[in-house]
Amino acid sequence: MSSKSKKLELHKKTKNFNIFVLLLTIFSVAIIPLLVRITPIEYPMNQFSWYIDQTQFFDVFSMVKANAIVFSGIVAFMLLFYYHKFIGKEQKFFNLQNSLASVYGLIIILSTLFSISTYVSMHGFLERYESVFVLLSYLMIFMLSASLKWDDNMLKKLMNAFFISNVVLSVIGIFQYFGIDLVFNDAMKPFIASQALKGTTFDLSKSFDYTAIFQTLYHSNYVGLYTTLSFPIFMTLFLYERKKVWKGLYLVLSIMILFNSIGSISRGGIIGIALGIPLFIILNHKIIFKNKVTIIVILLIVSVTTVGFEFFTHGFMTSRFKQIFSNTKQAYALKGIVVKDDHISIDYKDVRFDIEITTHVGDVWRLKYTLNGETIDSSGINENGHAYFDGDLKNIEVFLYKNQNALELAVEIDKTPWTFAYDQGKLEYKNIYGKFTSLETPETLGFSGMEKLGSGRGYIWSRTLPKIMKRPILGYGPETFPLAFPQNDYVGKYIAYGTTNMLVDKPHNLYLQIAVSTGLLSLIVFIIMVGANFKNVFGIFRHCKNQLDFENDFTRIVLYGFTVSIFSYLVASSFCDSNVHVSVVFWVILGISFSLKNQVSAGRE
Repeated sequence: MSSKSKKLELHKKTKNFNIFVLLLTIFSVAIIPLLVRITPIEYPMNQFSWYIDQTQFFDVFSMVKANAIVFSGIVAFMLLFYYHKFIGKEQKFFNLQNSLASVYGLIIILSTLFSISTYVSMHGFLERYESVFVLLSYLMIFMLSASLKWDDNMLKKLMNAFFISNVVLSVIGIFQYFGIDLVFNDAMKPFIASQALKGTTFDLSKSFDYTAIFQTLYHSNYVGLYTTLSFPIFMTLFLYERKKVWKGLYLVLSIMILFNSIGSISRGGIIGIALGIPLFIILNHKIIFKNKVTIIVILLIVSVTTVGFEFFTHGFMTSRFKQIFSNTKQAYALKGIVVKDDHISIDYKDVRFDIEITTHVGDVWRLKYTLNGETIDSSGINENGHAYFDGDLKNIEVFLYKNQNALELAVEIDKTPWTFAYDQGKLEYKNIYGKFTSLETPETLGFSGMEKLGSGRGYIWSRTLPKIMKRPILGYGPETFPLAFPQNDYVGKYIAYGTTNMLVDKPHNLYLQIAVSTGLLSLIVFIIMVGANFKNVFGIFRHCKNQLDFENDFTRIVLYGFTVSIFSYLVASSFCDSNVHVSVVFWVILGISFSLKNQVSAGRE
């Protein structure tokens, strides 16, 4: 084959490759977040003492997205292989981003092999499904996005698809805010329900909580996280766009996204956007201050949307932010419960109340009470048949009741019953799910008296930090956070949430999630990846003498928008976790940022 023919053949292969990559990238960032599918799921949750005996569930948001991400990951792997085999033979595979992603992927695989539950790591946890295959798919999509040379035409097509996807999500969210669901209604049921649900009475109207905007992203917190990615991008495009129609469209969409962020009542999302604004100004300060109208418009967007929302909700968001720090440092009446042999020891206020079961033969139980080591009697029996006490114990009642021909002991503390019974001759706590279990007193680190901080995040973080150092290298395995977390810490849950009926399935912090799931090594690699990207972008920024010179440089415009987007996402991730609804968008944006940096650097040289 002649040299000219080879060049034509290579050009054809490159063109086809670019088309496939573009389509896959559009699918990942614009289609996957929109996917919903009501599907019956079988998951063995009955194996856990801290969950009800149930194996049949319905999944609406997560499974379909997880499957789509794995599909994208497989296709991305094949395209990467094709690229380095037939197109980019001269380019070494192990550049910076691919080397880091490969190391990260290897750690994830090793973590899975040594997981405390291979099943959970391979399948993902209930309603999350961010399995080892999903995590590896993120990296495949990232490497593919970073390998493509994104010209202006392809970038604009991607941004147009992302624009449409954000319009759809924002419209869905706005209607949800006003009590109208465009997706989860009887008219849409035939399109979003699997064949297995045909003829069933699955009631969509009773399946979702409409107190906050959740779009198609499962949870309002994920809406807030998603907006940290999209809002900076479209504000950047608005800033540089010269066509009035598109400038207006970007402005309107930015307002819609900001409304959804506030309407999701996700404080993490708002903080991410807010802390991203200074970086947005730094990267674009000359173009911003070039036109006073631009400054006024940006200020109006933020102020009108925020003030308007606060007005119609009677200050709801302000009260949400006040809750983060108000009344978080406090002393709790109930401090701990310990069960040992036939004794129940309760730390309550500043006293220690002990209940000893001296006799338990059939229906004959005898109880002995001690307060701070001294024997006491109850103050009497109230109208409910409960033994009650005076003084420091006035909010505690004790009573016996028969459950399925067996006596059980209930200790009611501040109107909350704690049930104890004998299981195979051993005194155990009987949880709200009717299962016998131990009352765990876990190690804690920090946040003492601040368990309620950030809607219980102080509680979760204080119990999570000590767990990291137990398995620091490879963690507990992908998606195993719910198993690693001390779910039997019922007293701690009661203190943080006011109920023992609480499953803690995520740490509400991306960095803790990575450290617990796949270890500190993977967290270090992740930080190096995003740090390298910021270093690259700021290197370009320092060499840019005049921002006004690249008003028509779409590559650099998108790169700056992506940089603020990534930064805002990472800030918000201090209060949120990785998930199948949003994370795939982040990994695509991060991958493209590496590619755009290389293109801008090459153009400068």
